[in-house]
Amino acid sequence: MDTVAYIRSRADSLSQTEAQIAKYICKHPQKVSDMTSSALAKELNIAQSTIIKLIQKLGYKGYTDLRIELARMPNKTQEEIHNNISLSDPLELVATKISMDNQQAIESTCKNINYNTLEQVIVAMKNSNKIILLGIGASSLVAQDLAYKLLKLGKCAIHQTDYHSQLSMCATLNRSDTIIAISHSGRSAEVLLAVKEGRNLGATVVAITSNSHTPLTDLANHTLFTVAEEGLLRTSAIASRIAQLTIVDVLFLGLIQRESNSLELIERSRRIIGELKG
Repeated sequence: MDTVAYIRSRADSLSQTEAQIAKYICKHPQKVSDMTSSALAKELNIAQSTIIKLIQKLGYKGYTDLRIELARMPNKTQEEIHNNISLSDPLELVATKISMDNQQAIESTCKNINYNTLEQVIVAMKNSNKIILLGIGASSLVAQDLAYKLLKLGKCAIHQTDYHSQLSMCATLNRSDTIIAISHSGRSAEVLLAVKEGRNLGATVVAITSNSHTPLTDLANHTLFTVAEEGLLRTSAIASRIAQLTIVDVLFLGLIQRESNSLELIERSRRIIGELKG
């Protein structure tokens, strides 16, 4: 991963001011490689100490180390529209780059799975009376996908796209229920409020997220992490959605393995849907 891609991968852990600095660095890597920290601070009208703290937060020993890494990067003149995809890339190259990004997201996510946690989540799902799926935006699509899969196994799995409905569902939970909250950033206010309500009522909370130190992980009983690079200003959730779907598919298949009648239930679903097709 190059320096710009690395900084972008840390976007969700940055404050608003830090993100402003990071965005400038990623947009003008060659220019920043020739600037002192004081010059960069003057350019952005931000305290020099704030820049130094960001550099350390990103894992560099000092500003000079960052400048060296930026100077080593090839000079890019094309404006990027998503990660390393530029406005001038032919569609064949766009498809290749997306394929590589998605493949890396899947492989990195699978390598990063804590299988003890995964097993605990599957047990919680198996023993739950109700499973509430929470997600906003692109994460809502992933939540809906898991809800649909769980319904095939006879689970009472519910996902509502309406935010007020999500809150209402979580206000009815108890210790026999499970919430699965999906959020790339781990900071979605809508998801957090619903999770807090359900957690206070005793429900088990499972987080699927990309960041380890967020309000969502603080609330969760179990956390499954995704690994996917998204830019500071995401044109859309692409690799992160693929990473989330990977976790969802692993949970679904793991549950099938542990439910004795799962294949029979899936076959019933396939049969009755097949009747519509004649």
